Amino acid sequence: MWDPTNKSAVLLMTPSRGRVLMGAGALMAMGGVVVWIALNGTFSPAFRVLQLGLALGFALMAARLYRAGEIELEFADSTLRERASGRVLAHLDEIKSVDRGAFAFKPSNGFLVVLKRRAHSRAWQPGVWWRLGGYIGVGGVIPSHQSRLVAETIQIRLKEDAA
Repeated sequence: MWDPTNKSAVLLMTPSRGRVLMGAGALMAMGGVVVWIALNGTFSPAFRVLQLGLALGFALMAARLYRAGEIELEFADSTLRERASGRVLAHLDEIKSVDRGAFAFKPSNGFLVVLKRRAHSRAWQPGVWWRLGGYIGVGGVIPSHQSRLVAETIQIRLKEDAA
């Protein structure tokens, strides 16, 4: 049985390979449709160049999502971070609250971390996490049971620290 009060435990969030492949495939398909429209439509040359640029953007986003699918997040030692690089998303003492509600501005299958003050910089790993202002969104291609466990653990730890 999981004990959320165990401060030495390490919780991992690993992106689902199927979701990563489906998302990257959908972006590549969109790029392919835009290329097909650009080459078969009756558009001006300038608009065709714009469409091909858009298709290149879709391909680059697909590649970035695919690479981000290798990132594992962990919550350990009161810190939410990327496992391999050690990039810290937030320390427990910086977190004001965690929101998993249906109307929260959060990634699908994920949660929103509300910080006590604005984050250092904006950052984004497509499909895994984003940081903007005083908010961090975690989720997307991460399975919901993993993100739910981490979110609930953070909430319990915040209540413990407040008491």
